[in-house]
Amino acid sequence: MDWAPVAFSAPTTAQSWADSLIPALGGAAVELDGSQARLASVTGLAAVAQNPVAGETAMVAAIRQGMGNLLQGGGRFFCLHPFIHPQGDRRGDYAYMTPQQAASGLADKLADTVDILPAGALSCVAVLIRGVDFAGLAGALGAFNEVFPAPELRMAQRRADDLAALEQSKLARPNGGIAPRWLQQDARRHPAIRQLDTAMGNLVAAGEGYDQENIGPEAELAELIDKKRASLAGIEDAWAATCASLEGGAGLRLGIDGTRDTLHGQMRSAIPAVEGYKLAAVACWVGSPEQMTIFREVFGA
Repeated sequence: MDWAPVAFSAPTTAQSWADSLIPALGGAAVELDGSQARLASVTGLAAVAQNPVAGETAMVAAIRQGMGNLLQGGGRFFCLHPFIHPQGDRRGDYAYMTPQQAASGLADKLADTVDILPAGALSCVAVLIRGVDFAGLAGALGAFNEVFPAPELRMAQRRADDLAALEQSKLARPNGGIAPRWLQQDARRHPAIRQLDTAMGNLVAAGEGYDQENIGPEAELAELIDKKRASLAGIEDAWAATCASLEGGAGLRLGIDGTRDTLHGQMRSAIPAVEGYKLAAVACWVGSPEQMTIFREVFGA
């Protein structure tokens, strides 16, 4: 068998399917006009009953307002870890910061006269993550980020992971890859085939849609009820899963109240005792007491 020039063409199988579906679309406009006329003739004839459950959710507007106040505050955020230059003690590729240095650096930041905090009553919620070595710090950060991911702490976790594996990775001798090699792939990774799939899918969907119109209203309502029941169960399950994910413990937390003139003094008086940890990372949220409510409740501060 010889090589032959490539001759592009639409797949004959898909074309035959399309040819069988396209005639059904021709009468769509006429049927839609008839459906619209029938709908107009029955509009207003049936009374719509009010859902009695609506009375039990009369407080939903107040809950939504409260949810906005609870979750949309934010406040100020500050993160300090050994890999932020020039913080910590640097030794080549490695960097160290004790919990005492981290807490002291946070206290200094609270007293910053250039990047100052807003005036008025403030609340401060701080989390301190510690580790004896880089593997321990990465594990502690991973436990915290698993429950409450913070981008800055996740970057510190990746850096600690890399440093923990640095010496071992120097000795690794991976096998070379084989190139070229067989790769598993989906035909739709090619734009032309993906376009065919989309166009054919639209035709099939249109044909399926007309078949669905033959289903009686009772069956449609029963299906809608089942979907609503499944949706409600899914909402409850999602809330239960979210609450379950916010359980456990990782690191230390501290909550203090005051003003921008007093927070740094309280933080300095709360510097932890020396316990042999060589590495630490601290994250701090500062804002009005209302803004910090969500962090106090999540962290138990």
